Amino acid sequence: MVREKLIGPVLAGLCVAVLAPGGPAGASAISAPKSVAVPASSAGTARQPELGYPDAVGVRGNRVWVANFDNSVTEINAASGALIRIVSARHYRFNAPVAITTTPGAVWVVNSGFNSSSNPVGSVTEISASTGALIRVISARRYRLIDPAAIAASRNTIWVVNSGDGIGAGGYSVTEISAATGALIRVISARRFRLFQPTGVALAGNAVWVANESSVTEINAATGRLIRVISARRYRLTGLLGISASGNTVWAAINPDGGGHQTVTEINAASGALIRVGSTTSLPAFAFAMTSDRYGAWVLTNSVGGKGGGIPDGILADFSARTGALARTVSPPILKNSNGGGGITAAGGDIWVVGSSFYNGASWLAEFSAATGKLVRQIISR
Repeated sequence: MVREKLIGPVLAGLCVAVLAPGGPAGASAISAPKSVAVPASSAGTARQPELGYPDAVGVRGNRVWVANFDNSVTEINAASGALIRIVSARHYRFNAPVAITTTPGAVWVVNSGFNSSSNPVGSVTEISASTGALIRVISARRYRLIDPAAIAASRNTIWVVNSGDGIGAGGYSVTEISAATGALIRVISARRFRLFQPTGVALAGNAVWVANESSVTEINAATGRLIRVISARRYRLTGLLGISASGNTVWAAINPDGGGHQTVTEINAASGALIRVGSTTSLPAFAFAMTSDRYGAWVLTNSVGGKGGGIPDGILADFSARTGALARTVSPPILKNSNGGGGITAAGGDIWVVGSSFYNGASWLAEFSAATGKLVRQIISR
């Protein structure tokens, strides 16, 4: 997950508009999808005061973990929406959490804050998934966790991409960590990897895929060797915000490509070949988080400044795995004016989205069906 911090109130309790396909299939967006109203009253709604400007969400089994910008992690029962615990004690050393992932038995939180001298002090906090107890905090200089931006995990390995300062003190890099011991395996930063302002990381097969500002770097997960750097113009990797993998497909989501389009690029994970580029002008101008599953890619977007210069509305857009086209969008209420950052993940046939408002303090977690886009549950904290 990658996010940019914005601001704006969140409102709930009206309806969810689900836009279903209504045009020709293909790489281009559907121009006039049919709108179907789904009342919010048809979904479970609970109120919890335990979410504090959530920035990232992770799911494993029947547990949901939310990393909050107020330096806490909230654990929720995925089936009932009930609160399990809040982890926020000082010894966890949470500092502006920006990303979260899970491995069997553990939850990993990426911290990207600064110290009192305004210097980046990135770290990774590992928590027991069964008890919430602290396992370890990784922050030693040799890990080069400088302004970490995203995290991905396999059963045995944790991968963190670091935005660095682009000059010294580590620059742009990828840090590989043992999930079993927390030990450093390697730091990848050689020039040939062409890591530049990395924004996201995903795992597909035996490869690690890193999203850079305008390219994708593929790394052998077993050896750390470079497989390829993808930057050809036909991939349209301009303003890359993040990356996700599902099956044999790697999805890269793009901020506006200069022509007023939101673009999603599909890449074959086995060969690196371009599958297709899907784009649309019907989405807001600013995308800040993405995920994918067997149904396709889900992109969380905002329109900076909103219509008529007002407060932005968030929209969750689904690009079809079958056609690459925009299949549907999920718009307000739960995403209305919800531009206070946020995150997204796919798990078990559902899409989980978090967001917040810096105007009225509302924070929320929403669960959507990946198959239909319908709202399953929303948890709102004010």
